[in-house]
Amino acid sequence: MGLGATGRAASWMFALILVTQLAGIVQSRVATLGSGASNAVLSNAWLIFMLPHGIVTVSIATAYFTSMTADADRGDLRAVRNNLSSSLRTIGMFIVFAAVALSVVAFPFARFYEAKYSHIGAMAHVILAYLPGLILFSMLFVLQRVFFAFHEQRTVFFMQLVQSGVFVLGTLVCAWLVAPEHIAVAVAIVTSVAGSAQTIVALVLVHRRIGGLDGRWVTRRHVQYLVFSLVAGFVGYLVVSGLGGYRADGFGLSGRVPAILTVIVAGIVMAAVYFVLLTAARIPELSAMTRPILRRLRRA
Repeated sequence: MGLGATGRAASWMFALILVTQLAGIVQSRVATLGSGASNAVLSNAWLIFMLPHGIVTVSIATAYFTSMTADADRGDLRAVRNNLSSSLRTIGMFIVFAAVALSVVAFPFARFYEAKYSHIGAMAHVILAYLPGLILFSMLFVLQRVFFAFHEQRTVFFMQLVQSGVFVLGTLVCAWLVAPEHIAVAVAIVTSVAGSAQTIVALVLVHRRIGGLDGRWVTRRHVQYLVFSLVAGFVGYLVVSGLGGYRADGFGLSGRVPAILTVIVAGIVMAAVYFVLLTAARIPELSAMTRPILRRLRRA
């Protein structure tokens, strides 16, 4: 009935999920050894980390995945490379900014979940420990789709083994060497390191599989995004500081509503600065995203 290939693909994906869940069990057990930041804090911080990934990366990568699958079925490696490069540059335009912006508003964001300043600080530090891995984490999602386009789920499974192995080893080291009050932050750091290691392996494997990554342009764009995001982030830092978003007695941490307002105001300011810088630099990825919107507005 032609289900053999589907069954093999499903088996590799099931094995990948199983390995991921086993690593998650190790994380949960180690996190219970900590004090201050708990498993709940790790989960909530991870949800914040996943917010831009779920909204931006999954949406854009899914659209490109359809084209990459058709290109792979035709054996058109050049088209696969072009779609991969375009998706990485487009997603990076949002994700690099999101990583910096979330770092700036980590404290008021943590105020959504915690009331005491010590608990707010503990959760904010966990968020900050996760965020360095956000850019490469989103890259990994796209790189995995290249192998899915070629129906090579087995390669993705072995890449996951690298990540889970590094994560489990690092988490166990944290349990032995890190003080209880710092275990949650240490686990978040290990998560970023393990995910980054998997992404590096994926970059090497994808480069070999399709004969290149357009790495020069992808790197150049990400450097530009980072510079613009840091400028916007500095402005956002001034806004959050002015609203008392880093002080125990500040307006930004005085309640959930002030925290929400602080995040919204700082987010709008940072987004505006970032957009102006992208426009001034004439970044083509921005034009590609805004052109359809402007066209519809003109028609309206």
